[in-house]
Amino acid sequence: MKTILIQSIGTAKPGITKILADAFEVNHQLLTQMIYNAPSVFLHKVDEATADKVNGMLTELGLEVLVQNADVAIPGPAEKLDLALYIDDPLNIQNIAQQLSEFMGINNKEAFELLIQDPSVVLGGVSKNTAIALENRVDAEVIVSNPLKATYTILVKDYTPTFINEFKLLCQNAGYTLDQNKITGLTHKEAQKLWTKVQDPQKIKLVNEDFIRYRIILNAFDANNEASVQFLKEQIGMPTELIGRLNDYLPLEIVESLSKCKVESYLELTTAAALDCESHVNSVDRYQLQIQNITQKEQVEQTLDLFFKTVDIKDTKWQTPEKLDSVLNRLLSKQLEALGCDVEPIYS
Repeated sequence: MKTILIQSIGTAKPGITKILADAFEVNHQLLTQMIYNAPSVFLHKVDEATADKVNGMLTELGLEVLVQNADVAIPGPAEKLDLALYIDDPLNIQNIAQQLSEFMGINNKEAFELLIQDPSVVLGGVSKNTAIALENRVDAEVIVSNPLKATYTILVKDYTPTFINEFKLLCQNAGYTLDQNKITGLTHKEAQKLWTKVQDPQKIKLVNEDFIRYRIILNAFDANNEASVQFLKEQIGMPTELIGRLNDYLPLEIVESLSKCKVESYLELTTAAALDCESHVNSVDRYQLQIQNITQKEQVEQTLDLFFKTVDIKDTKWQTPEKLDSVLNRLLSKQLEALGCDVEPIYS
């Protein structure tokens, strides 16, 4: 007798769940959970001929399948994870939205809405195998977090004095200090307890700190150190002529964005290369943009019209009237830089 295990969603499309649910008379929702929480038992104690037939069908649909003897131990429940995406080049967002829609079985607009959130959390309560499958199918970095083990930041979004005072008092009564309109380092239980007191995404924002990004700052280095020069050239892509006068520009950001899980190992590499570097948390607050050197006014206004209701550029500089999440600001910045503009973030 055999056991058939679904190992991963592989290259399958979510629409297969309806086909399989009808064919095997399995609850559609249960089957979806089985696939996204793989490895999962699909059939247990079936004869070899049936196992071969079903294995062929599932494999043809794109699922990764394992057939084993029925007396072999069945894997226990997989750790439930939340998955977020980071898009290195925001100009690829439409293409990645298409890839994500095919993976999740949602339309492009829904996928795009997930991607423009900051952080871009796209799936929750899924297995590591699903994370691996997603990484193989989208042109973006997949960040994985166990939400029960993660720490959290709560950000204030409603800056009205009334709410600020109310929330500050709420935090004090719970034993927390509101610092610069945020609280960091909360456990899952602590964060959920505070969140339930407000439960309004327009007033506060709950952020899993595993999904926060970091930048790497170079503070000092020796231009005569061969290992340092080699690292800057090969890992950062810095031109040789700039390295000789780099000390004039320090401190300098050498990495714009790293996931939390990669920061420690990256700093170990810089230390080994005799570079004095440190990591800084990238803001998860919304922010505005200062746009300068506007030489193609009409094209710039057409670009800005997609993001803002009123755009009226009088000279060669302009400040965005509203704060946007990081993903949208990065997308807008790339488009404006392609038009020759200089763009800087404004945090306030």
